Amino acid sequence: MLLFIFSNFLFIYILYIKQQSSTISSINSSKATFLKYNNKLKHDNREAYFQMTLAQKYLYLRNLYNYNSARNDQQKNFIYKQV
Repeated sequence: MLLFIFSNFLFIYILYIKQQSSTISSINSSKATFLKYNNKLKHDNREAYFQMTLAQKYLYLRNLYNYNSARNDQQKNFIYKQV
């Protein structure tokens, strides 16, 4: 039982390490090159907004104006017109 718990913990730890620093190898070349990148990207809100697709922007703006918590259809129509 202890071995099972330890192996699960080790597996999760390895996945965490791989997520933090991933490698990409070139498949087409005979000599593989590895590129390291760090997943900790920092974006401001404007840059993140411009990288969204149209559907993501629509859902973001609906949540920003609290569309899901609107109580009646008149409020929802008003929010829909704003978006």
